[in-house]
Amino acid sequence: MRALFQRLQERSVLVPLFFVLLFAVSWIGYSAYGVSWDEPNMTNVGEYAYNYVFLGQPWATEAAQRFYGTSFELPLSIVRHVLNITDPRSIFLMRHLLTFWLFIVGVAFFYRLASRHLHSWRMGLLGAFLLVLSPRIFADAFYNSKDIPAMVSFIIAMDTLMFFLEKKTWPRTLAHALATAFVISIRITGILIPAFTVLFLIIHTIRDAQERNDEFSQFVPVGFGYLVLSVIATVAMWPFMWQNPVGHFMEAYHFMSSIGIDTFYMGEQIHHLPWHYVFVWVGITTPLLYTLFFLTGVGRMLWQIVRHPIQFLYHHSNETLFLLWFFTPIAAVYVAGAGIFDGWRHLYFIYPAFLLIALQSIHALWQWLLSLGKTKAAQVLKRVTAGILALNSLYLISWMISNHPIQNVYFSLPKQFIEGKFELDYWGLSFRKGIEYVLAHDDRSSLFLSYNSSPGYSTINVLKPEDRARINNLPAESPDADYFLSDYRFHYTSDYPYEPYKIFTVDGIKILGVYKMR
Repeated sequence: MRALFQRLQERSVLVPLFFVLLFAVSWIGYSAYGVSWDEPNMTNVGEYAYNYVFLGQPWATEAAQRFYGTSFELPLSIVRHVLNITDPRSIFLMRHLLTFWLFIVGVAFFYRLASRHLHSWRMGLLGAFLLVLSPRIFADAFYNSKDIPAMVSFIIAMDTLMFFLEKKTWPRTLAHALATAFVISIRITGILIPAFTVLFLIIHTIRDAQERNDEFSQFVPVGFGYLVLSVIATVAMWPFMWQNPVGHFMEAYHFMSSIGIDTFYMGEQIHHLPWHYVFVWVGITTPLLYTLFFLTGVGRMLWQIVRHPIQFLYHHSNETLFLLWFFTPIAAVYVAGAGIFDGWRHLYFIYPAFLLIALQSIHALWQWLLSLGKTKAAQVLKRVTAGILALNSLYLISWMISNHPIQNVYFSLPKQFIEGKFELDYWGLSFRKGIEYVLAHDDRSSLFLSYNSSPGYSTINVLKPEDRARINNLPAESPDADYFLSDYRFHYTSDYPYEPYKIFTVDGIKILGVYKMR
């Protein structure tokens, strides 16, 4: 029995088992989600790219489809056409499954990134586990084909960057250039990757020149080659750039840096973001234990920077990179006045840096406990630490299972701090639960429904054909509707002058109201 237990703790068993289970979760969970706010438009983005590349049709002219990167949407559209998927339900379920599979790829690269940084496969596996046990990220990984691919591509690019900096060979340069092109052609903020690459290439070159008497001139060919390869690969991966690379890139950049809508924050409708917006949203939607370790990690790093800034930059370049990865995009949002809304989903690509800094703290704590030896006090502290991490994980697993498939409304604070103060189900995923509830409890063959926001109307597409045939959609709050469904988007009082038929809640917070009209 002891030999079996020891075998189960080996890398060759635990790591494959983790990813097999994650793959199984994708098959179990993908069909339960509704149609999110952006999915119809992003499906069109992929279709426009497919028609442009394979049918020679003009590129999209509307901004909503014209400027988005297509490195993920185009493959989704190709799969759709190759498999001849035409039914709306099958199209969206295919998208949900493949989006989560891309997320699994990101988790695998995150595992490798964390393992190499901390020189511990166990810490790498723990980091992958923390990424999966992030309720909002987990839910978005099924249907958010904008922010999850952006996050995954950043993870891949950062992994190849660290790999490249370890040994600046041409194969590694090419791999990192391709990863750079992939992230830029998904989201324009990927231009941070070349900036980070050049910065740390200079830092490493200066350090090596001082410590190893290497030639500083080696920086020029490698750096120039990386930039040229990145530009060529970006243009190749983004068909929008084919005819006018510079002009179209600038168009996309200006569009993406200017979009924004009013958002509900701390009980008010705001357009200009206060300085604390991102930090508050990260804090209230991320498990508190993760945040505690992150803050501890930032504090430790800042203390080291204050004491020995140059030494930290030279000898802790990975930690410096993680700090820049997290804080630079936030600073850029405020400096450029870029619009972000719906919480902080546009910045999900900084979340892996958040977890890496938190993981650094966990690793430092564990190393300190190991340094105490095998004293009774040390053993107790190790058990307490492991117990806290285990209990936190069990709670999150339980919460995610019991709230499936609306983990997107996870908050780390109690109801009284959230309800009436922040955006709730801004994706509109809960509409599916409401529609299916009506279908199950009203036996009429034809039902007339209306909704307060567009995901309600889109959700019909992911229902079974026999259910779709029973539903007739009407304009919002139409007097001819049998039921009115609201996710309270743009109506944050959660109070309507109609008879409540069913109210759906998460942790006591109202996220969807079904109102019987007649």
